[in-house]
Amino acid sequence: LEQALEGLQSPHQGSPNNRLRPDILNVSLDLPQRSTNLWETRDLSDIHRIVLHHTVTSTDVSPERIAEVHVSQGKPGIAYHFLVTGDGRIYATQPLTNIVQQITSSDVNASINADSIAVALAGDFRAKRNVEPTEEQRFAAAHLIAWLIENLALGSDITQIVYGRSELGEAVTSPGDQWLNGVRY
Repeated sequence: LEQALEGLQSPHQGSPNNRLRPDILNVSLDLPQRSTNLWETRDLSDIHRIVLHHTVTSTDVSPERIAEVHVSQGKPGIAYHFLVTGDGRIYATQPLTNIVQQITSSDVNASINADSIAVALAGDFRAKRNVEPTEEQRFAAAHLIAWLIENLALGSDITQIVYGRSELGEAVTSPGDQWLNGVRY
């Protein structure tokens, strides 16, 4: 992922937002969600970072299944803005204006939720499994993240924009143990 994102450091021809949009299937209106408990919202200008997660599921889990689980946990809907499956499919699962509860343990984390986009890689990338995202998944995630960074003008210092969830203060392994050991997919 880090290697694919290095292209952001070099200038692009033409207008500032000319990176090709990846193929994204928008399923956000089709997913299970609560009708009374809604996500808070924000302006797109409030977004400053992207937080990478893993789902601790199979790589072919559907966005519908994740949304069902999150709703059963009391959340308003799926707690990711995007899901990238093992075959490289990208699903838009929440509008970027929604503030999803990707990190919930403290008030400090509320500000992280408010200024970040949640991108989940389908799969279980904990060390005991010794598995990393597929090549298709890494490519699709990198394309999505590069497009988001450029389209939302988030900057060019990737280390200040893209984080693994585990880097933001919670004792979790998301997006996988390898991430904290320097394997930035």
